[in-house]
Amino acid sequence: MLDEAVGLRYAQTFFLVASEQNKIEAWKHQLELIVSTVDANSFLSKILKSPSILRSVKKDIMVKVFELHVDVPVLNLVKILIDKGRAGYLALVLKMYHQQIMINRGVISSVVRTAVELSPAGKARMNNALSQKMGSSVESEFIVDASLLGGVVVTVDGKIIDGSLNRRMDELKSLIVNAPIDIGAALSQEE
Repeated sequence: MLDEAVGLRYAQTFFLVASEQNKIEAWKHQLELIVSTVDANSFLSKILKSPSILRSVKKDIMVKVFELHVDVPVLNLVKILIDKGRAGYLALVLKMYHQQIMINRGVISSVVRTAVELSPAGKARMNNALSQKMGSSVESEFIVDASLLGGVVVTVDGKIIDGSLNRRMDELKSLIVNAPIDIGAALSQEE
């Protein structure tokens, strides 16, 4: 939770600067480029994660790799994260930055976990239902969760809507285990 709070602080500040510069989308794409490149390149990833490599060396490498592809403020964000020992937060900052864009557009993000992959039509129906329920446009990330037996679990606007078969089975189990037993009625049925 602390990581998300820290990532959100960087993302919100970066979003404010991007808004002032009218670069919200451009900088999102540039951050995506950096994160995807670092994720795809084990050498870069190891350099950023290594505590034995000087921060100045990490910054120099990132500048050399990205200076022709991203704007100076985007590189400055990366350098600040490196200086603060938070280079590992790059992907989280991008995620939180994307959330800031969605909030700015009046779109609510949700995560929909299902036992099986939904069809494109099923995903559209789910988004429409969530949009109606929330009274605002909803954009969902769909995740197949093998731990679910069936149904759906939705996290939206800080709330969890659990319509999974797992939850229904847990409720039934609780009723079976915790149901009060009327001994008198049970004995009279045996007679």
